[in-house]
Amino acid sequence: MKHIKILAAVALFFAINAVSAQTAKTNWPKLNDVKEVAARINTNLEQNNAAAFSFASTLAQQVEQLKTSEAPANFKNKKTQDAINQLSAKADALNKKALAKAPESELRKQFSEIQTILASMTDEKTKK
Repeated sequence: MKHIKILAAVALFFAINAVSAQTAKTNWPKLNDVKEVAARINTNLEQNNAAAFSFASTLAQQVEQLKTSEAPANFKNKKTQDAINQLSAKADALNKKALAKAPESELRKQFSEIQTILASMTDEKTKK
């Protein structure tokens, strides 16, 4: 009986985490769009694609749409707004550098900063 209770508690824990992760993913469609474009850029980087940053303009556009979209209640706070403003500035800078054919190391550094901001936006601490 004790084992069944432990298994039930573990199953409940995983179920709650799955629902929480799903809520974070589906709760703000514009944020998901930004993450998809960032994932596309990241995939191109991993595959050593010479045109990895060809989606930089798309990323900048998606971030602007995110900035103007209505945020869900759990994202309406100063930390998230600050993160969006940082993300917007970084995405614009990345796009300008990509159009100017900046060195790949510089583009990678800029993109890494964007990824860090995106990760912080879905972190539970940022939402509170």
